[in-house]
Amino acid sequence: MTQEFNLTTIEQELIVTSTIAFAALFSLAAGLLNARLGRRLTIIISSFLFATGSVFMAASSGFTTLLIGRAIIGTGLGISSMSIPLYLSECAPPEIRGKIVTVNNLSITGGQLLAALIDGAFSKVPDGW
Repeated sequence: MTQEFNLTTIEQELIVTSTIAFAALFSLAAGLLNARLGRRLTIIISSFLFATGSVFMAASSGFTTLLIGRAIIGTGLGISSMSIPLYLSECAPPEIRGKIVTVNNLSITGGQLLAALIDGAFSKVPDGW
């Protein structure tokens, strides 16, 4: 990414940090969105944000567009990280509610672990991650 977009160290740091910062900020705002719009519509909005951010990143030809795409993805991430467990816990029957929310959390963290292992495996490959 650094070579393709000719990024400085600060630009790289901003791209990485923007997703986390927007996720943290919008996870706080997600409670208000859930209360005003409902769980289902809030989750649909976060899905739309994921799709929009992905299009921005795929079409980016430079730092600014890539940064905007990462910020949009972070917004969707923050909203969904608050909304989906809430929705699942409200929809699940009481006797399996804890299991469903736990499986959701394990799936997310398991996916992060798998992604980190794959990234690590490709880190030494030419033109890899």
